[in-house]
Amino acid sequence: MIEGALSFAQLLTKFRECYKKIKTNAIKAKKASGTAKIGYLEELFDYIRFAEAIAKRLSTLGMRELMAVAISIDNQVKTLNVTDQRQIDQIEAIYNRLLKAMEEIDRYNLIENRKAGDLIRFDRGIVNKIKLLKSNSVQTASRSKAANDNARQQTRKAA
Repeated sequence: MIEGALSFAQLLTKFRECYKKIKTNAIKAKKASGTAKIGYLEELFDYIRFAEAIAKRLSTLGMRELMAVAISIDNQVKTLNVTDQRQIDQIEAIYNRLLKAMEEIDRYNLIENRKAGDLIRFDRGIVNKIKLLKSNSVQTASRSKAANDNARQQTRKAA
């Protein structure tokens, strides 16, 4: 996973590396079949999870930068000698831009959290379907083996 604090540029480099691995494994999985395909898909999902973690860190760094800008402006305003309404309007406009950016991020995060809830339900549904298919396949294979064993015994008895 991601160890320690990484800069924005370092995180972007890691993200780019993940993209390349995801793309490579997606291509290999598309061409593969059987258990080889499973291996490529497992690796693909590992890199997707890693890329998601990096994206969250990038978002967090961006939000921290917005907060740093707001604090910097606040510190500048404390030392500023305000002489007219135009200066106040400029300060307010700067904060409005910061608020608009953060509100958009907040709205996006809320939407993504809802989607994540939907994705969790989808994941669980697939897990349950795979468990059911596994159970059915094992039962079918067991019945087939039992039928073959019975047929072999019948052949031995007849001989």
